[in-house]
Amino acid sequence: MNRIEKIKSIVEWILSLVFKLRLRKTYWSIAVPIGIVILGEIANKLEFIVKATYKLYSEAGDTWLKVLWGAVHFWVSINLPWWSVMLLFLMLILFTYVWLQELKAKKQGVEISAEDISNGLFKRLSKEIDDKIEVIKSELTFQPDQDWFQEQCKSSIHDLGKRYTPELNVKLEVSEIFEGIGRTEEFKRKVTKLFDQFLIKGKKILKDQPEVKESLESLEKAFDGLKTLFHKIEFLGTISLPIDEFESLLNDAQSSAQKIYDYYITEERKLQKEKNDYQYYHKHGTELRNIREFEHELSTFQDLIHGSSFKLANNPFLLLDGEAGIGKSHLIGDIVSRRINKGHESVFLLGQHFVTEEDPWTQIFKRLQINSKSEDFLRKLNQRAEESGRRIVLFIDAINEGKGNYFWNEFVKSFINEIKKYEWLGLVLTIRTSYKNLIFPEVEMSILDIVQHHHYGFRNIEYEASKLFFDNYKIELPNVPLLHPEFQNPLFLKLFCEGINKAGLSRIPDGLQGITSIINFFVKNVNVVLSKPKRVGYSDSLNLVQKSIYALIKCKVDNKLRYLPYELAHELINESISSFIDKKGFIDELITEGVLSKNLFWKEENDYEEGGLFSI
Repeated sequence: MNRIEKIKSIVEWILSLVFKLRLRKTYWSIAVPIGIVILGEIANKLEFIVKATYKLYSEAGDTWLKVLWGAVHFWVSINLPWWSVMLLFLMLILFTYVWLQELKAKKQGVEISAEDISNGLFKRLSKEIDDKIEVIKSELTFQPDQDWFQEQCKSSIHDLGKRYTPELNVKLEVSEIFEGIGRTEEFKRKVTKLFDQFLIKGKKILKDQPEVKESLESLEKAFDGLKTLFHKIEFLGTISLPIDEFESLLNDAQSSAQKIYDYYITEERKLQKEKNDYQYYHKHGTELRNIREFEHELSTFQDLIHGSSFKLANNPFLLLDGEAGIGKSHLIGDIVSRRINKGHESVFLLGQHFVTEEDPWTQIFKRLQINSKSEDFLRKLNQRAEESGRRIVLFIDAINEGKGNYFWNEFVKSFINEIKKYEWLGLVLTIRTSYKNLIFPEVEMSILDIVQHHHYGFRNIEYEASKLFFDNYKIELPNVPLLHPEFQNPLFLKLFCEGINKAGLSRIPDGLQGITSIINFFVKNVNVVLSKPKRVGYSDSLNLVQKSIYALIKCKVDNKLRYLPYELAHELINESISSFIDKKGFIDELITEGVLSKNLFWKEENDYEEGGLFSI
């Protein structure tokens, strides 16, 4: 029998004794005398009460008054040992507690015993002790340091596998928003640079011109206000950036500049009409050019404060969505790597790590191999971030993967709101666009108050991306840039280059300019990869990849389908290649190689299914 059991037995014995003494109806006959003795001991400590009762006793003329004040004086004069007073006090509490428990039981129409009360007491006591032990264990077992953050992030980056290839990193505009969410030095440098350019161009307008004196003074006042506001901002902390104040002053500057522009352009129109020469500005060309350049810098700075970077600086909660293969995982892997190199700490998890339908925190702690509760975990991260003056960001990539589709919708609101309690923490979630409405219904997005951003891959930079990839794979650049829309997709571009590389070629074969030829070449090389014994294992002269694609296309066209349900696609592929190989699950190999992608498709408002689409 352990110590707690021994203590419990003693408590039960005392409680049973209380039950015998009280017999339910004797509470006041016991509690009141004990209370009176305790009050007497309190009065005894107050010397003026003892003196006052003695004086009343001495001066009492009536016999009964003398008896009364004598008893009172005797009562307040008793000087019991401190331990006896404590014992009486504990007895009073014990009797009161038993009495209250009996009243409660009586209302519920049940009988209660000393053992019942003892069990209730020790159950609560045991829970409090267990909670304290858990807190102490958490304090002892989880103390994050720089090494812990780096190792945890590197482990997840390693798990990205082929989805993250640092040598194929194309600088994207979208990557800049993560400087805002981290409130980094780079974020401050960019804002400062654009603000300086804005002021430099603005100062060129402030040329003395009596006709627009009022507008010039108004413009200069707006500049002074902007400079004062800018220098008050703490870019590296968590204090909100004054976007509305910026917007108001910028609007004032724009309005004044427009009035100045209207004056100069009106004067020029007069001169052009007078000279009958409308090809050139004759007097105020420099002023008009300066105003246009200023308006360009103004527009650029306005775009910045209205963009995701500033929004995330104030509200560091981001939902990044994009199509399959568009480069979300590579982007997050690169951002986390850069944060590591710059000394900014992160927690990085992948959707594939969430393999059960348990709540997110349970799975996160299992993955991180720490014994903690969400409140303690976040508190420690927040404390560390505050001490370092650098926001810690939690990244979860591809939340639609693993078992994410089954539990995130239920837990995502409480998950985000719990992190929002800590001002030095941020959160980034990425998701495939087709799954976005499943986990984040539109009606709930405004309630969540989370910044949304769409990832477009290599759109508008196809040539730069193709050049980097071709250089890395040592493929000769074609004379005509490859600007096909397919090359906006990083996965397609990577697989295309790998196909040429694995074929032992160093240049795009002749006749491969058309997209059909490019796709055929890609399919052929995927077939070679899958034919290897370590993969599926079959003769590469059998183009099973092409046979599978033809089977899917025929069904899709014949039935006028927008997509093929996953189960149907699985059956069609197995039927088309069953006479050549026995292995099932060829569709998953095609998804792995990027030939097909699995997405979520909505049939009706609340009904959806997973299906396949061609990635190429």
